[in-house]
Parts: sequence; C-alpha cells; structure tokens
Amino acid sequence: MKRKAFANDLAYPQLLALFAASNRSKGGQGPDEWQPLPKSYWCTHICAWVSVKAKVRLRASVNEKTTLTDMPGSRCP
Repeated sequence: MKRKAFANDLAYPQLLALFAASNRSKGGQGPDEWQPLPKSYWCTHICAWVSVKAKVRLRASVNEKTTLTDMPGSRCP
C-alpha cells in the first residue's frame, strides 16, 4: 500500500516519464549501479534520489552514499 500511495502522491511527485529503453536499463537499480545520461542530469537525479529516501524514511546503503558523494554533480547548487 505504501508503494501505491507513493506512486500516486501528486503533492510530491517523483515518477518521471521516460523512454521505454531508459526505464528498462535502470530497472530497480540504485545510483551505485546506474546513472542517467546525460551527465548534466545527475544533479537532478541525485536530489530526487535523496529526497525520496528521506520522504519514505529509507536508509541509503554504503555503496549508494559513496556513489552519490563521488558523482560529479553531487555538489548541486
């Protein structure tokens, strides 16, 4: 039920429309396994990932934290 409520949350939308190929390539992978192209989108991706984790009170794995910290764009304006 939480997943459905999250997916339908219009006050705090997080789902993005993507091309099918992009969606398939990402699957359920986190930032330690998949980064979006182009790299200019990384800052937006990082901010969205962190905000989702905070909103649903999920902890980031050590690998996720390391990847997010080391990704160019992690120092977003």
